[in-house]
Amino acid sequence: MMPLRLRREMDAHVADRFLEAVWREALWLVKDDIATTQEVDDVIRFGFGIRWAQMGLFETYRIAGGEAGMAHSWPSSAPA
Repeated sequence: MMPLRLRREMDAHVADRFLEAVWREALWLVKDDIATTQEVDDVIRFGFGIRWAQMGLFETYRIAGGEAGMAHSWPSSAPA
């Protein structure tokens, strides 16, 4: 664990908010019979879980975009 200073105070922890969003989506995937609980667990373990242990979400997309950075990954995110 590592303490991080945020720009403003808020209720809850940032990491908990991310986990809540993932949990909510996982429940919908199971409820809608798109994936089993085991499949969801496998996706998290073998999919983004390993990558996120090494670098964050924004850094992953920035690096994956090459010289264009995130603009290459998401053209709508390019500065106007």
